[in-house]
Amino acid sequence: MSAVRPPTQASIETWSTRGSNLASLAGVVAIALAAAALLVLARFDAAVLLEYAAQLGRPGQAALLDLAAVHALQGRALLLGGVYGAVAGSVLVFHAPVRRNLAWALAWLLALPRRLADAWSHLGARDRRDALTVTALTLLAGLLAVLHVQQVIRLDEASTFRAFGTRPIFVSLCVYLTPNNHVLHSVLLKLSTLVFGDALWAIRLPALTGAVTLVPLAYGVGRRYFDRDVALITAGLLASSAALVDLATNARGYSLMIGFFLAMLLVAPSAVEGRRSAWVGVVVLAALGAWTVPVMVLPFATVVLFMIAAQLRARGTRELGVFARRLGGATAATAVAVTLLYSPMLLTVGLVPSDLATILQKNTADSPAALAARSGLVISWLWDLVTLTWPQWLAAVSLALVGIGAGASLVRWRSAFVLLWAAIVPLVVFTVATGIIVPPWSLSFFTPLYLAFAAAGAAWIMRFLTGRPWPLAAATLVVALNLATLTAADYPRDRLAYIGYPDAPEAARHLADSTGSGVRYVGSMIDLRPVSYYLYRRGLPFECPLHVPGDGARTVWVIDCSRHAVDAADLEALGREGYRLMETRDLSGSRLLRYERRG
Repeated sequence: MSAVRPPTQASIETWSTRGSNLASLAGVVAIALAAAALLVLARFDAAVLLEYAAQLGRPGQAALLDLAAVHALQGRALLLGGVYGAVAGSVLVFHAPVRRNLAWALAWLLALPRRLADAWSHLGARDRRDALTVTALTLLAGLLAVLHVQQVIRLDEASTFRAFGTRPIFVSLCVYLTPNNHVLHSVLLKLSTLVFGDALWAIRLPALTGAVTLVPLAYGVGRRYFDRDVALITAGLLASSAALVDLATNARGYSLMIGFFLAMLLVAPSAVEGRRSAWVGVVVLAALGAWTVPVMVLPFATVVLFMIAAQLRARGTRELGVFARRLGGATAATAVAVTLLYSPMLLTVGLVPSDLATILQKNTADSPAALAARSGLVISWLWDLVTLTWPQWLAAVSLALVGIGAGASLVRWRSAFVLLWAAIVPLVVFTVATGIIVPPWSLSFFTPLYLAFAAAGAAWIMRFLTGRPWPLAAATLVVALNLATLTAADYPRDRLAYIGYPDAPEAARHLADSTGSGVRYVGSMIDLRPVSYYLYRRGLPFECPLHVPGDGARTVWVIDCSRHAVDAADLEALGREGYRLMETRDLSGSRLLRYERRG
């Protein structure tokens, strides 16, 4: 089954007459968004900006900005925002094709409900049954996410909320403190907490919404690259998986990035056919994905490689020049849009410290042996993300099914086989060429692909044994298996023991009555940052300041967790500084040690 149909002459003419406006349309939208962000920054209260600039600094550092520097920064923001606004307005006023494209896009959006109603009325019985099944699976995914949404906050989530959820929205748009700033997600998180407050469910709402929408998107990709049987099984696997629950309850931008990737896969074959709307979709989705998580460059490269291969498979070298111009224009438009969306951050480069260089250096292997070893570790972590609550035998079965599905796709689903290699090659090339090890969470876009090939393997086996794939029965079976393993596993507590601190709410309850300028803490940031969130919910400052020798602390609390145990040398150092252990409080899986300075 081919995902790409031969183009019509009309589609080629559509591109040649209107496709040149693609970059202009995407650029105008991005410029307008950047202008709005800059003008908001320029009109913000300077005293508040100064206060937040002080908060962004590290302990012991001089103030990052004084009031004069803040006024200068706002002046530059006003100038740059005015230039961007003038450019966007001029293009809209004087460039008629862009106005027509924008009007077409708005008309398409306004007509979307009618289009959906018309599409439903023309569906056959099996299509309607599939639509209802996918809707039920989507609701199941939402229910599982809601049931787990109150699980204890994790280190990265708490750090994200502290950095961007508790500060004005301009911080998300204009400050790139660390790769933790998944900009679009940070903006949505801020909006969610402004409306609903700082409860865990509100912090996780954007990620949860993005994760739930992956179910119909995964069905669409399965239908596009495999067939309806594989698509239904894939949707069942994903909707009931702990991997999806993990994405939904992790207040980060990964679920949004995966959604943009799957949506790009849906429109990519139509773009190869020459449809203007599909090319616009590729540009917009890629730009939004990169604005969410910069590692979107890998999914984008996957889509580009697939489109090149699909073009060559469908038409060989015929019309290759036309296709190259389309692809080049789309890539250039994406680069321009991403640059403009990130441009407000240029205002704070050098003014606010960033951990980006340090993190890149930390994740860069310095030898081929180290590269191989750390790549193996990342693959292991990614495997854990996908299989999560599955017992070893079920994980092994899934891997065997992926192998069978990949082999069957070479014969039955050629477009899926091309997609598989298009996903693997960019990651391998990037890793070998740069030596940078991409963290496993950033590779979570492989999860729906893994499940799709596992579903393909299951469908192929059932078709081979019985002559029919029995998709509804298979989807029901995988949902039952996933729910059983999710219930049997100690999820999420066992998961949190690795990437969080399950006792954080309990620890915050004990520590709430012993805070202040004379109190310091010893422990891992994996433990301390989640505790800080729960202290913040109790009306206390969002900080657990670390104890350093000579800071004059009256009381030092030590969080001793079995997973992130405190070094014995740190405890011995407290004794040498004149601190004495006064109290030990045992929690569910950790303990709190209270040290007081003698005299």
